[in-house]
Amino acid sequence: MTIGRASRIHFGGLSGGRPYVSEYWIISAATAEIAGQIKSIWPQARRGSRGGPFDIDTRTDRLACRLTGPGAVSVEMKLWKNARVAHHCDGRDFLSPVRLAGRLCGCPPGIDERKTLARMGSGPQPVILLKLSLHDAPDAGAFEFASNSWDFLGCVSVLPESASTLELRLTPTTVEGRSGFTYIRPSIFPYR
Repeated sequence: MTIGRASRIHFGGLSGGRPYVSEYWIISAATAEIAGQIKSIWPQARRGSRGGPFDIDTRTDRLACRLTGPGAVSVEMKLWKNARVAHHCDGRDFLSPVRLAGRLCGCPPGIDERKTLARMGSGPQPVILLKLSLHDAPDAGAFEFASNSWDFLGCVSVLPESASTLELRLTPTTVEGRSGFTYIRPSIFPYR
C-alpha cells in the first residue's frame, strides 16, 4: 500500500480562481504512480483539465469504495463567526474548546431543525470527512472525501455500521423556478 499524503476524491474546486463543478468524480492523486493506477482501472478516464498535475476525471458518477477502518467516518458540526470557530460539536456534545469538550452542546436532535438554525446563522453546519480506499484499486492507498452537504449528512447518518464497502454517487438535481439551476448532489450507499 502506498504511504504518504492521501489522495482526494471530489467533483469540483477552483480553476484560475473560479469555482467549477463536474458531473463526474475527480481523483486528485498524491503521486504520478497513483494517477497511473487510476487510469488503468477506468480506461475512459482522462487527465483533469482544471486541477493539479495528477487530477484524473474518472468519467463516472459512481465509485465503489471501502472505509479504511475505525474512525474512517468523521462527522462534526461547526459554526464560524468572524473567521473563528464559534461552535464545534458532534451534534450532541461539544468537541472543542477543551473547557467545554464532552458537555451537551444544545443542538436540536433532528437534521431539519439543525439545518434551519444554520440557515439563520445561529447553528453549525456539517463537516463530513470519509477516509476510503478504492474497491477496484486497494493498493492505490488512502483517499479522502469531504462534504458540507446536509443531504450527504442524511446519507451518512443512516449507513449501516456493518457497511464497509460503499458506493459514492453523484446525482444532478434541478431546482425549478425563475432562476432554475442544476446542482450536483453527492450521496453514499452500501455497495451492492
